[in-house]
Amino acid sequence: MKYYETDEDPDTLAILYRGDVRVRFITADDAALGTKDYRVLLWDSSNIVIGISATYSRDIIDEFVVSKITEDMIDNFDEELKREMVRDIAIKHLADTLEGILENLVRDRSANYIEETSFEEGIKDILGDY
Repeated sequence: MKYYETDEDPDTLAILYRGDVRVRFITADDAALGTKDYRVLLWDSSNIVIGISATYSRDIIDEFVVSKITEDMIDNFDEELKREMVRDIAIKHLADTLEGILENLVRDRSANYIEETSFEEGIKDILGDY
C-alpha cells in the first residue's frame, strides 16, 4: 500500500493506494459515525472513503503514531541527532503556541491597537493590571 500526504482538504487524513483503488481517510464528526470509531462511508470499484471519528483520530491514532516515532528515535538515531530533532520539534511547537497566543490577543483587540501600542505602553498596561 502506498501512502501520499495531501493538502486537498483539511478533513482528509491520508490517501492510500491499494493497487488501483484509492482509499481516502477523512475525519468525521463523532455523531456522524454512530457508535463506531470508523467505517466505510462511500465506495465504488476504484475509490473508497473511510470516516474516522475525530476523537478516535486524536486519542488513539495520534497516540499510536507518537509512540512509534518515539520508539524509532530511541532505537535508530544517535544521541546528537536525537537532541537536534527534539530541539527542532520543540521550537516548532513553541512557535505554534506563541502564534496562537498572538492570534487570541489580536482577536481580543482591534488591529489598530497593535499599531498604536509601543513597548512603553505595553509595560504601562501590564503594570496597570497589578
